[in-house]
Amino acid sequence: MNCSYKREKVKIFIPLVHNGDRMAKYKIVQDRESCIADGVCASLCPDNWYIADDGLASPVKTELDDLGCNMDAAQACPVNIIHIYEIKEDGSQKQLI
Repeated sequence: MNCSYKREKVKIFIPLVHNGDRMAKYKIVQDRESCIADGVCASLCPDNWYIADDGLASPVKTELDDLGCNMDAAQACPVNIIHIYEIKEDGSQKQLI
């Protein structure tokens, strides 16, 4: 039996971040200086938000593969200082909120 295969070079684009891991799918940007310490983000999304020693909210992680409850936290922020961006495969960003 004679089988022949055609070999082709394929380019695969895998975006990288500074630590060499695959790029996250979402990015959280918080204008922390404008935080009014309401705490709704930490109460709605305690897995990724906490109240720091200065009384202001902070995210545990800013680059995520899954949004989980972070969209709820961003939407509930009374001063709209939590912004979520979707990171495309080409590295471009689309603001979701």
